[in-house]
Amino acid sequence: MPRSAGPSGAKWWFDILIWALFLNWLVGRFGMVELAATNIVWKFSEIGWMPAVGIAAATSVLIGKSVGQKDFDAAARQARVGVITVVGYMISLACVFLIFRRQLVGLITDDPAVIAVGAAVFIPLAIFQMFDGVTICCLNALRGAGDILVPAILVVVSGWVIMLGGGRLMVEIHPEWGSIGPWIVGVVFIMLLSLALT
Repeated sequence: MPRSAGPSGAKWWFDILIWALFLNWLVGRFGMVELAATNIVWKFSEIGWMPAVGIAAATSVLIGKSVGQKDFDAAARQARVGVITVVGYMISLACVFLIFRRQLVGLITDDPAVIAVGAAVFIPLAIFQMFDGVTICCLNALRGAGDILVPAILVVVSGWVIMLGGGRLMVEIHPEWGSIGPWIVGVVFIMLLSLALT
């Protein structure tokens, strides 16, 4: 248990730190409107990733049981079913986010500037969510199979280098894109990470 708890705990801690820096250091530099819009959209993203974490945790338990029984075919099937379930949910949610993005932001604020920015931020977020679902499920599937250290290192290093480093570079190269620039880098980050974990 301690061998798995250390990397898992460190991964979650760094994940929270990376997102805090992304929101406050990269998006926050564009002002209160961009920050407010991103925070509103981020709250809606919880509708996606929180159920995904639950499904992925169940997948992890099933895979752990199958690996313990040396039934590796069943473990592979369970991983596929978990990913398909999460991605199906995330795609459905992404469609809702894209179609009703202005109305969703309008539920929280009546500021037209925040609504406009929030509606724009919903577009990369919808794409991000789909690949984040794959990432969440693959991380938990690997954890269930006992593969913890390498995925944790991969998440932390790619988060610092691609998401924060690339996001900072995007801010410098295209400041006129506002918070959308870092979000585009975030989408690239999660696409590459989901591919690597798969």
